[in-house]
Amino acid sequence: MGQFETLARGGHVSIYQPEPMSLGGIRNTLSVASIAQANGAWIAPHQSGGPVATAVCLHLATAVPNFLIQEYFDPFNEPWTRQLVTWTPSLNPENGHLSIPKAPGLGLDLNLDVVREHPYDPNAYFDLSRKGWEKRLGVRDA
Repeated sequence: MGQFETLARGGHVSIYQPEPMSLGGIRNTLSVASIAQANGAWIAPHQSGGPVATAVCLHLATAVPNFLIQEYFDPFNEPWTRQLVTWTPSLNPENGHLSIPKAPGLGLDLNLDVVREHPYDPNAYFDLSRKGWEKRLGVRDA
């Protein structure tokens, strides 16, 4: 989080983009949001990981007064990820707002059968310089 304090001291950043899943979760992201707020800045969390990370960010949206906007990549994920969890947000086409989970915890449960069907693949990789990278179908070249 020290990098965010360094940015704040410079005084030239108006939008911070913390990545909650890389930053250590909700608590650390709330700390970054506080640093941003104390310096007159907004947060717009970076989130391109999947439905659990989306739920984390939506909870942040309800708790952070200087929350500006949310990245939403879930529609671009592999189709099976829609069955990975028991809740996904709906998008209001009139105002562009995502719904907020209401159940306890993060507001969703993992579908463990889907998790077992799609184990972690350390060789999965997408090259941002290749055409079609946004479809996340790339694999690391051997």
